[in-house]
Amino acid sequence: MGPHAYVALPAASTVADLQCLIVPAEHVASLSGADEAVAADVHKFKVALVAMAASVDMSMVFLERTYDVSRKRHTFVECVPVPKDVGMDTPMFFKQAMLECDEEWSTHQKILDTTGKGINRTVPPNFAYFHVEWDSNSSGNQSFGGYAHIIEDAAQFPADFGLDTLAGMLDVDPPRLGRYIPNVAAENARVQSFQAQWAPYDWTTRAAAAIDANI
Repeated sequence: MGPHAYVALPAASTVADLQCLIVPAEHVASLSGADEAVAADVHKFKVALVAMAASVDMSMVFLERTYDVSRKRHTFVECVPVPKDVGMDTPMFFKQAMLECDEEWSTHQKILDTTGKGINRTVPPNFAYFHVEWDSNSSGNQSFGGYAHIIEDAAQFPADFGLDTLAGMLDVDPPRLGRYIPNVAAENARVQSFQAQWAPYDWTTRAAAAIDANI
């Protein structure tokens, strides 16, 4: 756990092994409205997770879906490892999906490019939005490619838009179609498997001091 954010495993069905969440430690409605300390911790976790995924020849995709701030929901980032070829197709697939999504009479631009800027310099903090990011090594400065979409009518925008899109890309069933049945033994095994893979990249531990220095 970092000072302002932590990594957790989803308490629900997933679309990929090693799928996890980045969660702000204190209440934050959206990362577009998060302070610099929270944003810095989240960025460090993203960079470390990209390194973890690369160690097993995978790419990482990050998803955030926020709601109207009046609903007081706590935001989190879905972190999904995908095969390298799927990672390369992420911009194309999500661009198409976002162009086809929700409000027919939307007044905002369908797609906002967050590449090299992040969400906090793209979307005002009081707006609901969907944001997808993917690791991009082209810039060499540990920034991410990304697209955001401002949600004007939450009732018309699927709650599982990001995971559903990824499920289609991975050719697996969307999590919403699967019934999640907790199993203590299976959950313990999942936690241990993730911890073993994550430990060398966890910048919050002394063992990862070298990685922290590079972040």
